[in-house]
Amino acid sequence: MKTLLLVNAVAILPNEKAENVSFLIENDLIKEISSENKNFKADEEINLEGATVFAGFVDIHNHGAAGIDVNSATTEDLRRVSKFLASRGVTGWLPTFVPTRMKIIERSSKRLTY
Repeated sequence: MKTLLLVNAVAILPNEKAENVSFLIENDLIKEISSENKNFKADEEINLEGATVFAGFVDIHNHGAAGIDVNSATTEDLRRVSKFLASRGVTGWLPTFVPTRMKIIERSSKRLTY
């Protein structure tokens, strides 16, 4: 089990902004978040030097990105949009059709199955 400790972060949490926060990560999952001086043991430690850490964003209305329009996107196009958005902090998104004729929307929606 590989462990990583991120220390000295500013964290945007659900109910507060906290400073000097540590994140203990085990097997790529956050196991514990603490702003107390706990003596976490980890395989690797990274000092974030006051960098801000927050959960990924969810975009609930997106017509496309990276030159790709959801109305005409293929499954591979949608994967490219997902990777593009993830590189900018978006961890989930809802493909949204541009208003058009219902027949086009029906045809396009059949491709949104990935």
